[in-house]
Amino acid sequence: MRDVKRKDLQSIAQGHRLGFIRRIRGIWQSDIGEALGFKGRMRYKWISKYETGLYEPKDNRLGKLTEILHVSRDAVRKYNFKNSSDLIYVLLWAEECCPNFEYVMDYMTIPQNDTQYRLMCFYEEWQKQKERYRSGEMTHDEYLEWKLQLKDL
Repeated sequence: MRDVKRKDLQSIAQGHRLGFIRRIRGIWQSDIGEALGFKGRMRYKWISKYETGLYEPKDNRLGKLTEILHVSRDAVRKYNFKNSSDLIYVLLWAEECCPNFEYVMDYMTIPQNDTQYRLMCFYEEWQKQKERYRSGEMTHDEYLEWKLQLKDL
C-alpha cells in the first residue's frame, strides 16, 4: 500500500472514497480508465469525474472498479441507509476521515431484531480489530485492508 495519509480522505462521499483507495493502491487514474475500456483523454476524464462526484459509476462499472481496486463492493458503493450495513460502513470511513473519532455502542439489552443483532456483531468484531491495531499487533495498512475487504454484514 502506498503511504497515503488519513487527511487525504476529504470526506466519506463515494467519489472521495474511490480516489482515496486508488491512491493507497498506487494506481493511476489512466490505468483504471484503460481497464474500464476508455481510450485517450477519456481514461482520465471519467475517473476524475467519479472521484469528484460529478458522476456516479453505474452498477456494472462499480463492479469492475471493485475488481481493479481489490475491495469489497460495500467499501465503495453509495450509501442510502436503507439497511444497517450502510451505518456500519459510514462508521468505518468516519474513523479513517477523523483519526480521533471514537464510537461507543452501549448494548446492555439483548438485541430485539436482526438489525440490532447485526450491529452488535459488527461492533464487537470492529473493537477486536481496533484493539489489534492499537496494540501493534497489526499495522494501519492491515487495519485499513480489513475495512476495505469487509463484506456480507
